[in-house]
Amino acid sequence: MARKRPPSQIPPDPLTQEALRALGEGRFEQAEVLATQALGRAPRSPHALSARASARVRMRQYDEAEADIRAAMRIAPGASPAWSVTLALVHRGRGELDEALRVLREAHRRAPASQVVLANLAEILATRREHQEAFDLLQPMVARGADRPGLLAQFGRVCRFLGRAEEALEPLQRVAAREDLPPVGLQPLLFELGAVLDAMGRYEEAFGAFACA
Repeated sequence: MARKRPPSQIPPDPLTQEALRALGEGRFEQAEVLATQALGRAPRSPHALSARASARVRMRQYDEAEADIRAAMRIAPGASPAWSVTLALVHRGRGELDEALRVLREAHRRAPASQVVLANLAEILATRREHQEAFDLLQPMVARGADRPGLLAQFGRVCRFLGRAEEALEPLQRVAAREDLPPVGLQPLLFELGAVLDAMGRYEEAFGAFACA
């Protein structure tokens, strides 16, 4: 008799995949509808719960998002570092920065190579004006070729604050040139590229990046 796979190892169903695509394109209300439909068919799908939680965070429905993401984490504990990020975003949305930071530090301890965790951890640190710690966390990952737009946008922000804007230019330009990024990821990257170029006095190029964004 075949062993039953854990919920986290069952691939997302087509409706949840559609919800995840909608999230990547910034269609949050549609993502919530699709994830809810997926949950109607499989109420204990952690992937659908996570997708709906992400959509609800974006829509500032923090209580509902927390219920969803905690349910996903109970069903499949430790399955995805990104789920910890969603929980941290719930706390951040409520202004609970200390709790958001605690969740992200724990997630980073468990998954030090996760770019999504590191990007959000650095963002919280920057919000608390702990820019040097954020830089020290991000720089090694960037040096190893990090390619997540959110992480690189945070790196640019931190570098600008520390007067090191030029260190962020090449990584930002490299990823901004990719053609496979969804708009929800590309736009903030281009805005940060423009801000870095502006900080370097390259105003015409900065205007071009802002216009693209």
